[in-house]
Amino acid sequence: MAMDKAVKKAFIRYTEKKYPDEAERIIKKADELFPELYAKAPDIGGSENLMAYNLDMFIVAISFYEASDHRMDNRMIPYCCFFCPQGFFLFLRVSYCLLFLF
Repeated sequence: MAMDKAVKKAFIRYTEKKYPDEAERIIKKADELFPELYAKAPDIGGSENLMAYNLDMFIVAISFYEASDHRMDNRMIPYCCFFCPQGFFLFLRVSYCLLFLF
């Protein structure tokens, strides 16, 4: 259930850059929201299902989106991908999931 560290780190960098005055509050709220959202997520097979990682990344994205009071926009995707070691694959996964959000 741990937040994917690389993805979370990328969202933290984006938050600190875009919302410097509120970054601490947003990050703290995202940390609080993640377990709640994770508990509500459907069971899709865990580690046996390769798509489960996509759901985990989507929950991280939604945690930060909700914590920012819906102010994060689709510009966060390329920014976060640039700073994330998974780079291009993260871009594809998260942008696909966020298509339904924006």
